[in-house]
Amino acid sequence: MSNKRTSKPLKINELTSQLFKQTRIKNNILQAQVQNTWEKLMGNNVIKRTNKIFIKENKLIIKLTSAPLKNELNNSKKRIIKQINEIHSEIQELIFI
Repeated sequence: MSNKRTSKPLKINELTSQLFKQTRIKNNILQAQVQNTWEKLMGNNVIKRTNKIFIKENKLIIKLTSAPLKNELNNSKKRIIKQINEIHSEIQELIFI
């Protein structure tokens, strides 16, 4: 939000949009939404072995505790990113660590 006053009142969604652009709230909300999507897309075995999920520069980074699972998910990366992009188009890349 700028410091200058406007002559017309703004709608709530315009104000919240401006607030999200100026703060890191948008990234935190996106991260929470992507985490929920990850839990819906993957089964319990994958969720149990997922240590951390975070977003950095439109890259979804997923830390796993299992090397064989990491290898298996890397082989399915295109399919997984396509499923995630159907819901969250902001994610451009998927990285497993």
